[in-house]
Amino acid sequence: MQVRCGQCGTLFEADAASGPTAACTNCGYAVPLAASADVAADAPPADTQAESGYADVAREQLRQTLHVTCGKCGKHLTVGARRAGMEGRCPACGGRIRIPRPAGDAESELPGSSDTETADRHRLDLASEWQIIVADRPEPVEVLEQWRVWPLLAAVAALVVVGAGAGLWVGLRMLRSDEPPAAGEQDGRAMAAGRSEPAGGGRVDASPGASRPSTKPSDRPAPPEPSKPPPPKPPPPEPPGPSPRCEIAGVESALFASGGYHPAPPGQAYWRVTVRLTALQEPLTVHATGEGARLELADGALRCLGVTTAHPLRDGPARPVRLHVPPGKTMTATLVFVGPSDAGEARLALRDVSTVPAGVLRGPARPDPGALPATFAEQPPRNLKPALRPPVMAAIQSSGPSELRLAREGDVLRVTIPQAHVAGRAARQDDGTWRVALRHQSDELTGALRFFDGGRKVLLYLAGEPFHQITYARQ
Repeated sequence: MQVRCGQCGTLFEADAASGPTAACTNCGYAVPLAASADVAADAPPADTQAESGYADVAREQLRQTLHVTCGKCGKHLTVGARRAGMEGRCPACGGRIRIPRPAGDAESELPGSSDTETADRHRLDLASEWQIIVADRPEPVEVLEQWRVWPLLAAVAALVVVGAGAGLWVGLRMLRSDEPPAAGEQDGRAMAAGRSEPAGGGRVDASPGASRPSTKPSDRPAPPEPSKPPPPKPPPPEPPGPSPRCEIAGVESALFASGGYHPAPPGQAYWRVTVRLTALQEPLTVHATGEGARLELADGALRCLGVTTAHPLRDGPARPVRLHVPPGKTMTATLVFVGPSDAGEARLALRDVSTVPAGVLRGPARPDPGALPATFAEQPPRNLKPALRPPVMAAIQSSGPSELRLAREGDVLRVTIPQAHVAGRAARQDDGTWRVALRHQSDELTGALRFFDGGRKVLLYLAGEPFHQITYARQ
């Protein structure tokens, strides 16, 4: 009989008389023959078991490659197309290399090598052999050896001491030159010089009977200081020119980024804000990612993921680009943010453009499961990776198209996926989702359930990372 492994999904022949379980020929996993007989009986032939959804697209993306040349040592390198736009280090010399994007990309491109020679070309993977550059780090500074540092420090200290001594000597000389001589010394100098005027400024009679001169300083007013012209007034500032305009054309929320792929995290939603940018006398450039565009809420701010893209599998929920508007032109673009489903009042802030209100953001309602018990059938596309290793994930993936059965048990929901022999219970959370614990044999997995479309559909999160979710619709 044909049996499908619940661990890796391999279909192999097993002898029913050998016992209650059979070892997988690929991974050695003990597959229960009684549980797998129903799955194998309903499974289509092996040649029709081609994976659908993300698997085919992922293989197509993984086969694409790009060729680049190290600008420092000239080494020809080949990398996967999924690394386009990233930076790495050459494994031969350690120089920085930016992986160019394919032709037609809006991002800036670097010329790559089209040489077909394979003697000097190496197959590289940025995740293993290359060191991914997260941020621009300063180049290492060469440290002077110790025998060079001490003479330099001694010379600097000697210069400081000599300079301080010279400054002190000059200051003392200036102070001594500013002190006036004593009165007796002034009179003696004046008499020795034959002058009839004492140092105090009074008149002196040379006759013996003359009275002593007055030492009171003269009361003559000091000459007026010349008036300084008033400083020139600074010229008046030029009036600022008209600033570029940004208008909000629409705001909407969505659970999926595009085509059923990249669902938002549990309790959150994608916010798409469509703007019209108008440049006046000067061109306008807006960085549609990170701090270049923010959605300011009452309790924080959401950083922009980029603009909407037609290739969600390659670019993700959004693509980071720079929007360039020529003078006198208008451009329309849709910015993507991810945040709480019910964000409330918000303002859109673009760098170099005045802040404009984005209005009230109202996310989708949080519907209840509705009438239960109910059965939900799996919907395409299957948003799963080609191979999932955890036992519960592997059991669900290897079962093919499955059903999700829900029933109430007090305040919790009983969850069953009969085709994968997986069952569990779910409890409501504050963000509107349901925390679910699924079991397959002795293995357990914690995920989340999220109802949408008025409770007619439900999204099963096997994990928080992309391509670990399945969509079901009520039958």
